Amino acid sequence: ASAVQAAADAAAAAATSHEEAINEAADREATLLQQVTGLEERLDAATSHESLLEEQLASLQDQLSQAQHEHLASQQSSSSELSTLQMQLADATEALSSARAVAATQREEAQRALAAATEAHEAALAAARADVDATGMAGEAKLSEAAAREQELVLQLEAV
Repeated sequence: ASAVQAAADAAAAAATSHEEAINEAADREATLLQQVTGLEERLDAATSHESLLEEQLASLQDQLSQAQHEHLASQQSSSSELSTLQMQLADATEALSSARAVAATQREEAQRALAAATEAHEAALAAARADVDATGMAGEAKLSEAAAREQELVLQLEAV
């Protein structure tokens, strides 16, 4: 009977250990998901900034086009205004290129973080499953051993 109790205690300890491993894996997964969410938020902000710069660029291109047409039609447009618009257009184009590069980098970071989170989660689940399988096999072996000892004792008692 004490062997059966010892086997039951060992099985309970193994179950507690397994539950702790699952909780640790869940905590790691939650941390990684928070990091991914932060990267996704940064990516969204960069994308919004990129869209704003694209709108500004389109507006400046429209202004430049209009200024060029007015200059050709009336020959009274000032060349300094046209030059200013061209410089603004060049600046906006450069800012858009920079924003696109930042957004691409942040997309890559988010994808890498998501892949790492997925891989860590899968590894934690595999480890937890392996722990459960090992714990179950060890517990079954101890229970079988205890049952065999108990059977021997019963046979000895019956012989007496």
